[in-house]
Amino acid sequence: MARVLVVEDEPDISMMLRVMLEMRGFEVTAAGSGEEALTSIEDNMPSVLLLDLRLPGIDGWEVIDRLRDRDLLASLPVIVVSAHASPGRQEQALAAGCYAYLTKPFRAQELVELLEGALQDGKE
Repeated sequence: MARVLVVEDEPDISMMLRVMLEMRGFEVTAAGSGEEALTSIEDNMPSVLLLDLRLPGIDGWEVIDRLRDRDLLASLPVIVVSAHASPGRQEQALAAGCYAYLTKPFRAQELVELLEGALQDGKE
């Protein structure tokens, strides 16, 4: 079963993502900050990381930088989930090594397709 780490500081959004993904067969853990995300990744490497950019303390960009510094972006697909639709941010995330950039609000099927694509690409 694929493990998804949801990094989201809004409890309602985090819970919605957890329920939606668990109903589709994913094992989901959640972190509410960048620090929690990095600790969770060290303790139990997920299959995919869903990462909000605006987080308390260490933000999503810093999480990406630290994963890249540890050479984890090659083996851990990161899907950025953000309310900011700026093309510059999307390009920045993709250039940093993220798998995809998904703008909130999004359709559940769109997220599931991205997750499945990231998991499939990781197996090749």
